[in-house]
Amino acid sequence: MDTTAPLFRQSANTTVECNESTEPAATGTATEMTCGSVTITYTDATTACGNTQTIIRTWTATDDCGNTASAEQTISVVDTTAPSISAPANTTVECTNLLEPAATGTATGSDSCGSVTITILMLPLLLVATHNYQNLDSN
Repeated sequence: MDTTAPLFRQSANTTVECNESTEPAATGTATEMTCGSVTITYTDATTACGNTQTIIRTWTATDDCGNTASAEQTISVVDTTAPSISAPANTTVECTNLLEPAATGTATGSDSCGSVTITILMLPLLLVATHNYQNLDSN
């Protein structure tokens, strides 16, 4: 009776960008190192936060006698690419016109790993001119 677990080599821990594949073809596969027939399978447990995640991939090798061996691979999915933003063209408006984006244009943005939120910060514009006159004629 065979009670020896099969030997296999798991893939190394790896890091991929959030828009890249996490499939074994991209992150590595486990390979058997035992004579005889060995079936290698995997399951993933994912912890996600926004566009990033950690995948714990558990590789299991099973031989013809039902003996198994397991190992874990950690795949870190990161988002290191900043979103892009395009501002509307510069414009000139009359002082009595609205300065809202509907009148001045709207910025657009994109991100390879998710959605983009564009926040408009409108500061109050206050122009104050102060003139001080002084009579320099001493007569």
